[in-house]
Amino acid sequence: MFFRSAFKRVFSEGLAPHGFVLLKGTCVFGKLIDEKILLYITIHDLSPIDRGVKRFEILCGVQTVYSYDLCEHQLAFSAIPQYGMSYEEDTDEVTMFYSYNSECQEEVLREALEDTLEILIPKLSEVKDLPSCVSFLGKYHWSLLYNADKLERDSILLLLTEDRSSFEEAFSISRASLLNAYHGNESDPYFVSSWAEMEKRIREDLIGARDRALAEGDTALKKAKEEASSREAKNRETLRKYGLLR
Repeated sequence: MFFRSAFKRVFSEGLAPHGFVLLKGTCVFGKLIDEKILLYITIHDLSPIDRGVKRFEILCGVQTVYSYDLCEHQLAFSAIPQYGMSYEEDTDEVTMFYSYNSECQEEVLREALEDTLEILIPKLSEVKDLPSCVSFLGKYHWSLLYNADKLERDSILLLLTEDRSSFEEAFSISRASLLNAYHGNESDPYFVSSWAEMEKRIREDLIGARDRALAEGDTALKKAKEEASSREAKNRETLRKYGLLR
């Protein structure tokens, strides 16, 4: 309880100048753009390794009034770990999680805030409208855009923006991640088979599903707009509860 209170206090001080406010009844800081796009930062407790030492990580995300749900549970489910936003950086320099005890929690929280301001805020600032929201998710959390032909999760944005991106960055990130796992050995047969399977899944679930939906033309767009309207009504009510809308 005391740690959560300290988190809210420390991060409120640091995030307020960037337009983020604490969402009522949560441990989530949010910023609303054009009353449609929610940028957010939150905290996630991790299992302790040593007795008396606790751990946590900082998460962030982007959702919209057209997302499936904006409840706190779904925000956490759709969030991205800090290290997941840092594939362009030297991963050895990026803090994946933070450890603390009662004596140093303030110091550690301020360290986490500093990393948040340096790594997460600039990347979240890339999002200014729905097309850039799609670009952000396609770069950092493309699985949220899977199965547009079924309007799953945030894939509805691909239809609302009539997106036709190649998502090559998603492929390059996945490949780099696998290469890191296989110690950079592209000739490793496990890398080859894993990469082939991953690329196949991304192309089918992300690009193939989107292209099938877009091929339906006005029929698919009408269905997407009807679903978007229903979601928006529900999510705007949630945003009111958070104190972000009147």
